[in-house]
Amino acid sequence: NVVIAAAKALSKLGSRYALVSSIAKLKSKDWETRHNAATMLEHIGSSEASPGLLELLQDPMWKVRVKAAMALGKIRDIAAVPSLRACLQEADIYVQAAAARALSYFDILDGVPLLLQSVQDSSEENRKEAIRALGEIGGPEVIPFLQGALSDQHHEVRVAAAKALTKFGNLDGVSVLLFDLKKDDYAAR
Repeated sequence: NVVIAAAKALSKLGSRYALVSSIAKLKSKDWETRHNAATMLEHIGSSEASPGLLELLQDPMWKVRVKAAMALGKIRDIAAVPSLRACLQEADIYVQAAAARALSYFDILDGVPLLLQSVQDSSEENRKEAIRALGEIGGPEVIPFLQGALSDQHHEVRVAAAKALTKFGNLDGVSVLLFDLKKDDYAAR
């Protein structure tokens, strides 16, 4: 992604212009511009961006809220914690997961119980995203939930669970994925 590459290069140079310009773009009417600005600020990592990013947690576009949460986590501005905790109550699983990931940068794992509940959600997409987030921020206590997800009816959920388990050195998911490869169902392969 060009935006991420530019952000990384500019952050290494300590570019004040990139910081100020990106903060200004947080107020754009175009959601993609706000999203890209938050991406830049995530990589620049300056707490000067926190007020604008906090405002973006209320953005109507979920992708912008996700990126704002992740940027706030990487910036590690403790003032963002109450707002990030509030995002755990969002209806959108992607925003919940991003807030949980962001809070994990502060060693706050408030989002783990909520994500554990989402592993049982009726939505395949919600289960998959919860499992991905748990693989990133969860501790050994999440392993039984991930192992349970290996028997999910949806292949993508099983794959997410297998990948998450490998992060704990657990290879239980490998046999499930090998079994999926032998199925006649193309989607499972």
